[in-house]
Amino acid sequence: MYPDFSEPIDNDVGEYNLITLRFPREMAYRVYDEFDKTQIQIQENGDFIVSAKMPEDRWLTGFLLSFGTQVEILSPAYLKDVIAKEAKLIYEKNKP
Repeated sequence: MYPDFSEPIDNDVGEYNLITLRFPREMAYRVYDEFDKTQIQIQENGDFIVSAKMPEDRWLTGFLLSFGTQVEILSPAYLKDVIAKEAKLIYEKNKP
């Protein structure tokens, strides 16, 4: 089952998990604004792979959604479903 991101994890105990993301090279400005250069790998095609420890909570959901279609979640796999579900709820609430 997928984690419930409705309540933040108690960050005082270090409950951060490694999240790996892919961004197209056109997102360089945002990648370098949001992540430390030690978390960024540049691929041969210019895309970016970012690996960073982040809290898995409502903040993460909103943060990832803020990239729109310009982010691909590589791992953890279940996070793709969490984001897709949230995006679908947003669509359903706002569709014409």
